[in-house]
Amino acid sequence: MLCQLDPQQVTAALHSTVRAAHRRKSLRSDALPFAVVSLDGKSTAISSCDDGIAQRQTGEDPSALVGAVRTITSTLISNSAKPCIDVFPVPARTNEMGAFSAALDQLMTTYPALDIRLVSYDAGAVSLANASAVVERHLHYLFCLRATQPTLHDAARSWLGTRADTSCDFRDERREGGCTVTRLLFIGRAQEGPEGWEHLRTILRVKTITVRSNGCTTTDERYLMSSLASDRLSPRQWQTIIRLRWGVETCHQILDTALSEDDHPWITGHPRGMLVVAILRRIVFTLLAIYRAITQRSDERRQMPWKLLLEEIWTVLITASPEALLGLRHRPLAPSG
Repeated sequence: MLCQLDPQQVTAALHSTVRAAHRRKSLRSDALPFAVVSLDGKSTAISSCDDGIAQRQTGEDPSALVGAVRTITSTLISNSAKPCIDVFPVPARTNEMGAFSAALDQLMTTYPALDIRLVSYDAGAVSLANASAVVERHLHYLFCLRATQPTLHDAARSWLGTRADTSCDFRDERREGGCTVTRLLFIGRAQEGPEGWEHLRTILRVKTITVRSNGCTTTDERYLMSSLASDRLSPRQWQTIIRLRWGVETCHQILDTALSEDDHPWITGHPRGMLVVAILRRIVFTLLAIYRAITQRSDERRQMPWKLLLEEIWTVLITASPEALLGLRHRPLAPSG
């Protein structure tokens, strides 16, 4: 049955779930003045391919067939639940960079009421075409940069790389995993950039200093760029967006750990069936994320580990009696339009 389902129809169920949560006012922006969505790609290997949904790849054993089902996940990071609000299958003929514009179209067409103002992506989708696609939709982008993009990366370093630590615009220090982590944020206006990048307005540099319990210190620097003017957000809000943009990575991590997506794709011989299961997992993630972070009233319960949350659901599923289910209100699926 799963192999016969249309992935687009299953995705429509995810969209209905998100719209219903929005109507309940469960998706308000908590720490930012507008809605921000972070996008990122995810790939799961299976033992089949169709050159449509699953891209043919060569594994370690050249005699074994390996296919990669790739998707672009959209996570609403401006909401404390950080739900997955959309999933876009990456066609086998292209990659994340090539599929970005179509994924953005699907996202914005689906959720005009969310008032999304800014979208974020890591360096894997950074190109002039993709940046222009964001601006043409009257949105702003926040893209990461890496050294493999020398023109933009070198320009960012020349604008911000010489500032001393004492001149940072925002400083954040916290304990993470037994280490003391200090992040210094430097904000600057983009000067004359490469041709075509006239919409680039803000350059950001994040210097992370990690001090471990044994006294060992490591330093890392990352650059980001945005079409949003630097004065539209306070330094603290810029730091918040940079920190929250990792919410899409957290979504992928939970899909792989709590929901065992990579270890148990369940359907490995049929790419469309595997994609349907992946979308169903994202519906489950979104429902549980909203329940965990929004529906529950206790701050302690909102910090519940995902493993414990799933254990509680398992307990309910195996112990609920017919009597316990009597009188539950029927909840029909909301229309997809």
